[in-house]
Amino acid sequence: MVQLDRTKANPWVLKTPPGTAYDTMHIDRQDGVEVLVCTVGKTVLLYDARCIADLHAMLTATGVSAFICRR
Repeated sequence: MVQLDRTKANPWVLKTPPGTAYDTMHIDRQDGVEVLVCTVGKTVLLYDARCIADLHAMLTATGVSAFICRR
């Protein structure tokens, strides 16, 4: 299972595709549901955190995750 342990104090820091800015992602709770919070500048996007587990399950089922992890 995927560990979603990043908090606002310890977020994932990602560089945007053009390499000109950074965004952060962390896990939070809203209305009792775990959400993935993506902050780019002043824009804040919320995603249901289950999407990460769903993606992991899909990649594992197709064998793609093993290929990605080997790189």
